[in-house]
Amino acid sequence: MVACRRCNRARRSRPVVAYLREVTGLGREPRFDTLCLALARLSSSRRRPHREYGGSQLRLLERLT
Repeated sequence: MVACRRCNRARRSRPVVAYLREVTGLGREPRFDTLCLALARLSSSRRRPHREYGGSQLRLLERLT
C-alpha cells in the first residue's frame, strides 16, 4: 500500500504519479514526503515487479516535486 486506504481506493489502478497530478490539479496538497518514503520502501522489495514499480514511480515523483 502506497497511500492511505481512501487514496488508494480513489487511485484505483492508476500509477501513483498520474493520480498525484490529478489531485494537485484539483487543489489538494498530498503529503509528498510520506509518498516518497512509501515508494522508497517498495523499491527495496524482494519482489522484482514491486521493486521496479516503486523505483520508477519514485523517480517520477522526484521530478514532479
